[in-house]
Amino acid sequence: MKIARRGIRLLRIDLVPLIDIVFQLILFFLVSAAFVPQPGIAVELPAAQTADSAAVPGLTLTADADGGVYLNGEALPLEALAERLAAYDTGSIERSAYPVRIEADRAAASGTVVSLLDALRANGFAAVYLLTIEE
Repeated sequence: MKIARRGIRLLRIDLVPLIDIVFQLILFFLVSAAFVPQPGIAVELPAAQTADSAAVPGLTLTADADGGVYLNGEALPLEALAERLAAYDTGSIERSAYPVRIEADRAAASGTVVSLLDALRANGFAAVYLLTIEE
């Protein structure tokens, strides 16, 4: 009489689905982290009751409490701002419709903000947004 011997089956864990899930999670976190706005210059924005939340792409001017002026995160003297704005390329959008955000610290001098607005107007920028926070 013959006795059939059963072979011992080795258990194998399939790692392909696990690797797929890990890569999908990594991709999800990379994509979702790219949309978090990273503040360039730390300013304390003034509060306003009529503040409206709107994401406006375009040019960003920042005035800090110490009188410093930044164009898209790059520090420059206030005297050179008009020259840099004149050389700024807006692409196919005309200057009067190109959006410009002004981030002014609540402790910034009003003269600095007026100088920013004056330089923008002198170079044809008219779509200006002042950034505030809600009260």
